[in-house]
Amino acid sequence: MRRHLVDVPVEFVHLAPLRLTCRTRVAATPSEVYRALAEGTAGGRPGLRPTANGPRASGASAVERARHGGGLVVSGTVLAARPGEHYAYRADEVRVPGVRALVADWRLTPGPTGGTRVVRTLALDVAPVLRALAPLARPWLGGMFRRSMRRLDTRPAGRG
Repeated sequence: MRRHLVDVPVEFVHLAPLRLTCRTRVAATPSEVYRALAEGTAGGRPGLRPTANGPRASGASAVERARHGGGLVVSGTVLAARPGEHYAYRADEVRVPGVRALVADWRLTPGPTGGTRVVRTLALDVAPVLRALAPLARPWLGGMFRRSMRRLDTRPAGRG
């Protein structure tokens, strides 16, 4: 059953009751990382399962449905689309009980010797039972994020 989530702004990433933040560095440039986030890649969208296919950034407020692994379906709204710097979207509809609001936020900064420092935050408002389980999810989400970011460094040049 689809669940409609609370309509929150991009600032929710700083105000959410639960924040799961992952950091990594990749050899890809900030522009390449942004393009993979906003337009997707042949192997999926970084930070999400490989089967994801949206939302895309054709500008803030773009809306698209995404199908992630495990049957999770999200309808989302792009909240921030600053090429090479910042990409964020809000999930508007999910098939997960207990989720009230969700924003996925990626901040990109050039590395001091090249590449990109990527910080991804999942900002959530969830039922207390899900909040209690968050510590168990952190290692899994962090590993998934780092693996998907590493795929940017292994894909052939010119493929987005």
